[in-house]
Amino acid sequence: MAFEIRSITEDEVDDYFVPISAGFGDTGPAADLDDFRTVADYSQSFPAVEDDAFVGGAGAYNFDMTLPGGAVVPVGGVSCVSVAPTHRRRGVVSALMTRQLDDLAQRGKHLAILNASESRIYRRFGYGLATSAASVEIDTRHTEFLGSLGEGRLRMVGADEAAKVLPAVYDRWRVEHAGSLTRSEPWWAIMLGSREGWKGGGDAFRVVHEDLDGTPDGYVSYQPDMRTEHGNFQGRVRVRELIAMTPDAEAALWRFCFDLDLVRVARADMRPVDDPLRWRLVEPRQLRTKSITDVLWCRVIDVAGALSDRGYAAEGTLTLQVDDPFRPASAGVYRLDAAADGVTCARTDGAPELRLDVADLGAAFLGGVSFTRLRDGGRVAELDAGAVARADALFRTDRAPYCATTF
Repeated sequence: MAFEIRSITEDEVDDYFVPISAGFGDTGPAADLDDFRTVADYSQSFPAVEDDAFVGGAGAYNFDMTLPGGAVVPVGGVSCVSVAPTHRRRGVVSALMTRQLDDLAQRGKHLAILNASESRIYRRFGYGLATSAASVEIDTRHTEFLGSLGEGRLRMVGADEAAKVLPAVYDRWRVEHAGSLTRSEPWWAIMLGSREGWKGGGDAFRVVHEDLDGTPDGYVSYQPDMRTEHGNFQGRVRVRELIAMTPDAEAALWRFCFDLDLVRVARADMRPVDDPLRWRLVEPRQLRTKSITDVLWCRVIDVAGALSDRGYAAEGTLTLQVDDPFRPASAGVYRLDAAADGVTCARTDGAPELRLDVADLGAAFLGGVSFTRLRDGGRVAELDAGAVARADALFRTDRAPYCATTF
């Protein structure tokens, strides 16, 4: 089929979203488009156009992401990828993804990231499952902590103060957590708005934790749902986001949520898979993991550039053969040298020690999965004895990568 792929203009937003909304089966309110207009980069919003009609779309937001080692780099936050139901299986999405990755490469971005609507779609375009999050739930009558709380104070804040305090705390926090993304002022306006959507928002209470000097070092956004059974309150609290700079601040914010009057169940989604909360509890069994789901899928666009950007937990060398069926020009053998005085990565004629698909390199890139697990899952071929162990030593992170932002 013949179709054109180009960027959109502001007055084409409504038309751009027709096939995207139809592809997702979503007839969402006009406010969704208003939100999009505040955070979109129209030059990175690509429609597929056939006979002057939009039949598909793919866009990218501008984020900076924290990498292992502390570097913060620009990435393309891929979103709104869909095709009209009338044009499925005609190569529209493949053409859109090709154009998008070429565009991101031209912009000098070494990585693309996305939240996948279906987990089977994006591997063929080179994306790997890089971060996950847990949904947890607990009966508040079984939330006694083993240790005592640190010093500090809690106070509730209104919408205006939250718009000043929460972004400042988050920005201090995100640079210490691999996988975390910047949030622009318009993005925060959506997240703190009264309408709940994919990017956040929704009526909520917000509490800030301050240290002994009065400096905010954590916050929680929560929504109570009060209900009764036989005249007894059986309220639930949904912890929307809990961010803290220190373990003490984090514990104090959890304690606040668990001790809310009339609440019997606390639930939190999008928590780190290695959240230490369980280890604070006298009864760790009571914290139930309801689900674990993928959050960020990562696509390495420039192998040498991306591997040179991040830090490593050890010194050493590793030679990888990276297969990239969707972008064959990126495929090849790369030598990674991690030393105390810096990191280099470049193509090499040397013999590879590991072989893997670019999607699996994306999965391992932030440290969310070890090369051992990928090998055991049939994703990595060890061509030289001991290479998997050396890869694990290099890419190891103390914390699981975590992204609290959906887009």
